[in-house]
Amino acid sequence: MAKKFDLQKLLVPEFPITALVIDDFSLRIFGFNQTINQVAKIGQYKLPPGVIENGILKKPEEFQALIGALKQKIWAKDKHIWLILSLPSSNFYTNIFTLPDLTDEQFQDAVVFNTQMVAPLPLEETYFDWEDWGTVIDKNRDEKEIFIALGIKRQIKPYTDILQDYGFKVVAIEPWAISVSRFVYTFLEKEKPVLVIDLRVDGLEFIVTEQNKLIYFDYDSWQEIFGQNIPKTITLNHLQQHLMREIPLILNFYSLKRGHSLERFIVLSSDERMVNTLTFWLAKQYNLTALNFNLPQPLARTRRDWAGVIGAALRGLIPRREDSIVSLAPLGTEESYYQSLITRVVALWSNSVIVALSCLLVTCILLNHLFFNNISAKYKELAAVSVDPSIKSQKEALQKEAEWFNVLVEYAKFTTQWKKDWKLVLDTIFQKARQETVNIKRIFVGSGTEELISNITIQAEAPSREAMTNFKKSLDETQLFVSSKIPPETVLQSGNRINFSLMLTF
Repeated sequence: MAKKFDLQKLLVPEFPITALVIDDFSLRIFGFNQTINQVAKIGQYKLPPGVIENGILKKPEEFQALIGALKQKIWAKDKHIWLILSLPSSNFYTNIFTLPDLTDEQFQDAVVFNTQMVAPLPLEETYFDWEDWGTVIDKNRDEKEIFIALGIKRQIKPYTDILQDYGFKVVAIEPWAISVSRFVYTFLEKEKPVLVIDLRVDGLEFIVTEQNKLIYFDYDSWQEIFGQNIPKTITLNHLQQHLMREIPLILNFYSLKRGHSLERFIVLSSDERMVNTLTFWLAKQYNLTALNFNLPQPLARTRRDWAGVIGAALRGLIPRREDSIVSLAPLGTEESYYQSLITRVVALWSNSVIVALSCLLVTCILLNHLFFNNISAKYKELAAVSVDPSIKSQKEALQKEAEWFNVLVEYAKFTTQWKKDWKLVLDTIFQKARQETVNIKRIFVGSGTEELISNITIQAEAPSREAMTNFKKSLDETQLFVSSKIPPETVLQSGNRINFSLMLTF
C-alpha cells in the first residue's frame, strides 16, 4: 500500500516532542522520530533518595542539578526542547459525570459548577481541564459524558518552574495513569475495558482503562498499605492479601459505574517472575483474562514498567491542533509552542521564496545575455534601414518584449531585498496579545501585488471590545506596520468573547 502524502506536515513541520516521566526514584525520557517505527531518544536516570516522595518534590536543588546535567548530556545542541510531562498520579484528581445537552455557554458553566461540587480543593489552587467524551444513553436520556482532571498546583509548579529555567517547554502535563491508558489502547486492547495492576518500587497503582479513556485510578504506597511497619521484603503473600482487598471493590465499582463487567487485566512490573506469578494467580482467583504484552518493532524488547513512558511519548506524535486530551499545564504553554512554530514556518518559507526568486533573477540575466542581446542587435539592424509595414510591426513586437523583460528583471532585483525580520514581527504580535488577554487562533501571511507589500491577517478572540481595540492600538504604536484595520463584518459576539480579524500591512 502506498504511503499517504501529507502536504500539511511538509508545509508546517511540527517540532519533535519528547516524553519526560518523573517518579520517586528516576527520570525517564522517550521520544519517537515522527512515527512509532523510529525511536529518537531513550534514557533512564536515577534520583537520589528523598528528592521526590509520593510524587512531591522535596529537594528542588538536587532535582535542578540533575535537570541541568540531563540537558547538557542529551540536548546540548537543541535550541527548542518540547516535552510531554508525565507525573505521579498522586498529584492529580479525576472524575466522570454526565450533563444534558446545553448551549455552548451553558455547557461550559455547567462543567465548572459540577467540578466545583466534587473537587477536593478550590479550583484556583489547581490546574483544571476537562474533556467531552460524547453522548451516552443514561436512563433513556441522551447525555454527554464529561471527564475532568485537576492537577494540584502547589505540587506541579515546582517541576515546571525548574524545567522552564533550563529552557524546556512543556506542552502538556498528564498523570501517569493517563499515559498508561494510552499505551494499553494503542498496543494491547482497543475495545474492552482493562484492569492494569502496576507494581512499582514505591507501591501499587490500580488503573482501569476503557477505549483510551481513564475510568479509574488509585495509587497505594507501601506506607499506606503497611503503615510504619513496612517489611524489608515485599513478598507474594503480602501482595496477594492487598489485592484480595482491592480487586473485588474495583470490579464491583466498574460494573455499577459502567453497566458491564471488567474481565481483562495486565500486570506491569520490572520483575518478570513476579509478573508471571501474579498473572497466573489473578486469572485463576477472579476468572479474568490476561492480555499478552506483544509490541511491534522497535519496541518488542521493551520492559513492562516502561508502558507509561511510551504512552506519554505517543502523545508527542499527536499534532498540537488535534490534541484534545486533558492537560494540567500552566496557561500559555500551548501558546508558546504555536508562537515558536509560526516563527519557524514563516522564516523557513520566506527564505525559500528569497532563494527561488534569486534563482529567477540569475536565470533572467542569463537569458538576457544569451537571447535578448541577439534580439537587440537585430532590432538595431532593422532600425537602420527602411522597412515595409510587416517588418515594422515585427520590430514593434520585439521592442515590447524587450521592455517587458526589463520590467521583470527589475522586479526580480527587488525581491532579493525582500526579507522581513519575522521573529521581531511575530514576537511583537504575541507580546501585545498577552498584554491585552487576546487569544490568537490563526495567523495568515501573504503578499500584495504592489511592491511586494506583506500582509498579515490575525484571527483572534478578546474578552471585550475594549481589549480588541487596545490590541490594535498597541500594534499601531510599534510603528512596524504601514496600516491596520479590523473589518466590522469580522467582529462577532460569541458568549462573553469577541471574535475578530485584524489585517496588518507592512
